[in-house]
Amino acid sequence: MNRNVRHVPRTLAALTFASTIALAALGIAGVSADPAPRTRPLVGDFTGEVLPQGPVYRLPPVLVVADRSVELARIEREERAAARPLECAFAATWPHIAEEVA
Repeated sequence: MNRNVRHVPRTLAALTFASTIALAALGIAGVSADPAPRTRPLVGDFTGEVLPQGPVYRLPPVLVVADRSVELARIEREERAAARPLECAFAATWPHIAEEVA
């Protein structure tokens, strides 16, 4: 049993060294060869106007597709939820809890 205890530090050191070499090799392999960072193309056109909040850009049009009936139902649901008084999640079970304690 003593002999196995002596080999643990060597084995642990060897595994640590091997894993460090493997991770370093993977890290080097994952680096791109292109030294220049890739930049995203600009979408907006500068209008030449600068406001106190910052420069003004003209953006391309955005196409929005929606179903009117679905949106009306969502709005109605949100209005009903806002009109309802705030309730606790356990409000229905609260009287039963109070009876058990008393």
